[in-house]
Amino acid sequence: MQIERAAIIIIVLVLLSVGLMMIYNSSAVLASEAQKYDNDPMYFLKKQLMWLSLAILVCLPVVKIHYGHFLRHSWILAAGALALLALVFVPGIGTEINGAHRWLSVAGQSIQPSEIAAYALIFYLAHYLSVKRRKLKKFWKGFVPPFIVSAAFITAIALQPKLGAVLVMAIVTAIMFFAGGCQIKHLLLTGAAVVAGVALLVLAVLYVPMPHPKLESYRQKAIRQFGYVEDRLAFTDPEKHKNNETFQLYQSLVGLGSGGVTGVGFARGKQKYYLTFAIYNDFIGAIIGEEMGFVGLCAIVLAYAGLTISGFRIALKCKDVGGYLLAVGVASNIAVNAFFHLGVVSGLLPTTGLNLPFISSGGSNLLMNMFGIGILLSVGGHKTPLRKRKPSPITSSGTVKKRKSPAMAFKW
Repeated sequence: MQIERAAIIIIVLVLLSVGLMMIYNSSAVLASEAQKYDNDPMYFLKKQLMWLSLAILVCLPVVKIHYGHFLRHSWILAAGALALLALVFVPGIGTEINGAHRWLSVAGQSIQPSEIAAYALIFYLAHYLSVKRRKLKKFWKGFVPPFIVSAAFITAIALQPKLGAVLVMAIVTAIMFFAGGCQIKHLLLTGAAVVAGVALLVLAVLYVPMPHPKLESYRQKAIRQFGYVEDRLAFTDPEKHKNNETFQLYQSLVGLGSGGVTGVGFARGKQKYYLTFAIYNDFIGAIIGEEMGFVGLCAIVLAYAGLTISGFRIALKCKDVGGYLLAVGVASNIAVNAFFHLGVVSGLLPTTGLNLPFISSGGSNLLMNMFGIGILLSVGGHKTPLRKRKPSPITSSGTVKKRKSPAMAFKW
């Protein structure tokens, strides 16, 4: 086994082990005192182990399958992911929590289609950019078609709304466009146009009343959704808004400050005692910093850096453009998610609901990231493109087809 694949397996196992310990450590108090969790301190740990078992069952076969099979059917995966993103808005199928439509209920379990959509878009872009790479220098014929598909994914997630996933998907998309050979000026000009368009749309929604009552009701709903985004911008002054919008962030910073360099010690943190909400998923980085200190967080950062570098090395060694882009997309997606999570808990970025890959509690997130690791290992194990099956030399009558000599293949 090559060094990069071995490094990825070791790092993922370490992160999964840390995750299981921290999930139990951070959720045991809450689960033991809540009746909806059956007063079971191991409720979230058991749930994570169930999803981990499923994720391993999915990951192992994917490693053996040639990644080219997924690329060939990438348009089906993309269409299916967009359909799932639309289903979250269907009453009775999608689950609404605090005005957000992000979940689907399947067999008593909640899944987030945005996690599936992230990898579906990676597959689509890897396939398109590899097949159409000769046209990528042209704006309308090469750049615009995948940009429209990416914009459809990002818009669907923005309507849920899920700001963090939107930013991550936009960054990963830009990285794949760049790695695929698109013109930088196309990326910059299109990005500037999108930002300007979104700004104008927000201003129009906020200050331009609609002539029809029905349209006005939609505008008021959009204003309330924009208030959700505006609350996230309070991270610039967490002390001022610590009793409202930045309560989680403020408590996270308190925990990181008490952890210092080496931490207060495993299972000795105080933030899990109802001081920081969702500490077992969206803010699990805070309890790592509190109990393991700056040293522990640095070790986690180095683990993700090693995972990302190994993924990029697999990409560079792949002789297939599709495999190269696929490895770049998967490694970038994991790295950007980890960067945003740690940026949020340290107050460097606005508060968004993003899990720390392989560590945070979350079934669909863990399942899809393990699927991504399986794809990464598949690219490392199959460095050449998927070859088409050669036609059999036996004809239907049972005779052997005569092969033409190489010289007869040329037309003089």
